[in-house]
Amino acid sequence: GKYTFYNCENLATVVIGIKVESIGEYAFGSCSSLYSISLPDTVTELGAYAFYGCSKLTSIKLPSKLKIITKKNKRENII
Repeated sequence: GKYTFYNCENLATVVIGIKVESIGEYAFGSCSSLYSISLPDTVTELGAYAFYGCSKLTSIKLPSKLKIITKKNKRENII
């Protein structure tokens, strides 16, 4: 959902379960300690600003079946 882990400042790494199909808007926004995230192939939609403000994010595994990246993410280059 939207804002699921928003502003979780101590969240450092995330592995999403295989039953998840979408990541909501700002889901990990402002998670300032997040440096690694892995999304399974079941995720097909990534919401706007999903990783906005994740200044330490250096490793992201995107699913091969990711079909929808909202225009805001694509335009702002915030994935």
